Amino acid sequence: MKNSKNPKIEFNSTTVGLKVLKKELNKTKILEKIDKLCPKLSGYSVSKIFTASIFKNILNVPTYTQTQEEFMETPEFECLANRTTLGRNIQRLGKLENYNCILLTLVIFIITTFKILSHNIRIVIDGTTIEVSKKSKYEGVDWVWDNAQGKNVWGYEVTIIALTFEGIYIPVYFEIGEMKKSKILKILIELKTIFNTNKILFDGGYASDSFYEKLTENGFIFYTKVAKNWLFNNGLTENIETIKNKVVFSKNEKYYTIKAFREKKGKTTDVSYSLCFKKNDPRVILTNDLSENVAEKAFNEFFKRWDIETCNDELKDNFCFEKLPIRNLDGIIGYLLSCFVAMILMVLIKIKFKDKLGNLFNKGFKKIIRFIILVKAKWKSWKKLDKLLFRVDFKFKWFYEHYGLA
Repeated sequence: MKNSKNPKIEFNSTTVGLKVLKKELNKTKILEKIDKLCPKLSGYSVSKIFTASIFKNILNVPTYTQTQEEFMETPEFECLANRTTLGRNIQRLGKLENYNCILLTLVIFIITTFKILSHNIRIVIDGTTIEVSKKSKYEGVDWVWDNAQGKNVWGYEVTIIALTFEGIYIPVYFEIGEMKKSKILKILIELKTIFNTNKILFDGGYASDSFYEKLTENGFIFYTKVAKNWLFNNGLTENIETIKNKVVFSKNEKYYTIKAFREKKGKTTDVSYSLCFKKNDPRVILTNDLSENVAEKAFNEFFKRWDIETCNDELKDNFCFEKLPIRNLDGIIGYLLSCFVAMILMVLIKIKFKDKLGNLFNKGFKKIIRFIILVKAKWKSWKKLDKLLFRVDFKFKWFYEHYGLA
């Protein structure tokens, strides 16, 4: 906040939390990385444009035209760039071959800062879709399958690789389109080295003998839904439905494990898996973990991937993931990067104040943004010190006191 010659200034705001988010964003060093990757050409630095796009998503502003208007009246962050300047600079980020290094830098910062233990970290492979209007001229748009809707939609498929731990989900790599399994494997090996974790969770859509064998060769333990058309041999060659129908649970038994060899092209291979069953659950989990009675563990591990489903909804509902303000592919990549960073920034706030947030920690990001970040207050400047005056009944004053703002 800037002080004029008048030593005492007061003005109202409804977005005071942006001041805190900017402080936290600066600590991560990703803005410095962005300016090194994309040096300033003229006008605004790319990092400032990127910050504007992040805050646009947190404020739930749908277009870049409205973004310019919003920041004309936002005291916590000034960026008066027009929509063309915003779009062109975001596009520069999307053109970077290694744009995901920005996400990786941010995730490493969070894992190390909050000392997340490696044995709690799981790597999740998943995807989501972005549906757009058929009348809009987006580059590279096509019909893609949307699992949630159970139908093809006009838009984009986005492959996401993320970390999940203690109910938290953080995207670390993404790509528009279906990512090749060879590239996924390369990324998994890199993440295993960085975060010292080897447990992988993914849905049955990634079923592949060669992919599973490569995961095993590289020391990964994976948990996934079994492909319905796969055959196995545990004495007889049978499909998974036949095997499941033969499983009999004892009275006090909830889980059941069968070890079986993969049957392929009429031959029994030497590749074995654990087939995991749960009483009254139609799903069968497949894993290369061949420990005894692994079924309960396998289901518990696989269920951790459901954090991604919640977060995909959060991205779309609260961080403008589907409100694409740019129509070319490079621009869309750069824009989606700002959506992911916006969500991860709120994840950082959740982790940092987990003990103080109480029940709010388990609520969606929308409530944290509404109750803590985008709140009404009066800025009061005195001798170059900025302080906030809140209403008497404001419950989260402690949040701003932590940053010396109240």
